[in-house]
Amino acid sequence: MSLAITPGGVLYVIGIMLDNSRLSPPEAGARNLLFLNEYGVGQAYTEQEYTDWLREAGFAEVTRVPIAEGNSILSAR
Repeated sequence: MSLAITPGGVLYVIGIMLDNSRLSPPEAGARNLLFLNEYGVGQAYTEQEYTDWLREAGFAEVTRVPIAEGNSILSAR
């Protein structure tokens, strides 16, 4: 079996990420509304949803850094 990420490596998720309230940042909330209206299953996901998925996949040390225009960088080791 080959691994895409070696043990101890870091995975980065970059994109639109809502706070757990689903209300902010405002830019991400507006995009989420657009996604919900334009795409059948489209939506922006929350920091907690991403964190849960990463932990289920075996990652730890999940950290979010908000950047411009409602985007964020989430890193997991």
